[in-house]
Amino acid sequence: MSDTASRFEPIPTTPPRGLGETTPRYRLSSAVHPSANDRHRHEPPFSQIMEAGCWQYATCVHMAGEIIEKRDFWPHPTFVATNYAARMVLQFFNLAVKSRLPCSP
Repeated sequence: MSDTASRFEPIPTTPPRGLGETTPRYRLSSAVHPSANDRHRHEPPFSQIMEAGCWQYATCVHMAGEIIEKRDFWPHPTFVATNYAARMVLQFFNLAVKSRLPCSP
């Protein structure tokens, strides 16, 4: 299966067989670059990012439309799922309550 074909395949709504061995695959909706500080890749994920194009776990510059397939990082908020495993990961992070504290006192 080529990267071009995987962009347009519908993502199933039921878990496929062997889901535990499936590696999440994401398509970048915008270009991202690594953080200026190398140590950020080894720290827990940031709760908020001040620069939208900066991805904490990037090792190099990634262009929009590129496909990333890895298990050892937290996805950037702008990533788009291209398979069921990636959809479940993004759903887990996006559905959680971020904070119940008010923005101002």
